[in-house]
Amino acid sequence: MSMQPTNEVKYPPVQPSPAAHAKWPVICTIFLTAILFLTITVSAVLLIKHQIKMQALEEELAVYTNAKGDVYLDVIRESIQDVGQLVSADYLYTNAGKLEDPAELFGKELNLSITTKYVMAKWDGCIKAGIDLTKVKIETDNIRKTYVVSMPEAIIISHEIDHDTFEVFDEKDGLYNRLTFTDYNDFLSTTKEAMEERAMQNGLLETAAENAEALLKDLILSAGASEIGYSVEFDS
Repeated sequence: MSMQPTNEVKYPPVQPSPAAHAKWPVICTIFLTAILFLTITVSAVLLIKHQIKMQALEEELAVYTNAKGDVYLDVIRESIQDVGQLVSADYLYTNAGKLEDPAELFGKELNLSITTKYVMAKWDGCIKAGIDLTKVKIETDNIRKTYVVSMPEAIIISHEIDHDTFEVFDEKDGLYNRLTFTDYNDFLSTTKEAMEERAMQNGLLETAAENAEALLKDLILSAGASEIGYSVEFDS
C-alpha cells in the first residue's frame, strides 16, 4: 500500500499593523508621565511635611527665646534697682565770693562800714549729675529682640564742697554784728545754688544724660541681654 504525499498549506507571517506601532509611544508617554506625576506628588508631600516641622520648631524656638527675654528682663531690672542712682557726669570748680551783711536796727539795715560784717574766701567743689535708676522703664520687644529703655531726665545728684580747700582772704566783724557759723553756712549755700545754675548752663545735665545712656546700655548688655542676642535702644 503506497502513501500519497499531502499538500501542506503555508500561511504568510502575520505582520503588526501600523496602528499597533503607533500606540506604543503613546503608552510609554502616559506611563512616564504617571511616574513623573507620582514622583512630584511624593516630593511635594515630603516638602510640605518638612516645612510644617520646621515651622513648628521655629515657633518653639521663638517661644523659648521670648521666655528667655522676659526672664533676663527681670534680672536686668533687679540689677538696675540695686544701683539706685547712676552718676554720669562731674563738674569740678573753684569758686570765690564775698559776704557782706550790715547790722539791723529796728528792722532797718544800717549800711555803715563799722556795723557791716563781711568775709572773702575761695574753695573747691564738685557737682555730680546723673539719673535715678528707679525711674528707668524697660520693655521687651521680642519680635525685634530688643530692650526698649525709657530714661528719666538727668538731675543734680550731689554737690559737695571740699572744706579742706576753704581759704579765707579777709573777714571782719561789725559792731554788734559778729560773724557766726550760720553766716558761713548761708554764704556757702547761696554760692552753691549759683554754681549749680552755672553748671547747668554749661551743659552738665546734657552731658550726664548722654553718658548715662551709654552706661545704662552697657549695664543692660552685661546683665544678660547680649547672651541671648538682644539689643538695646532708647525711647526718644
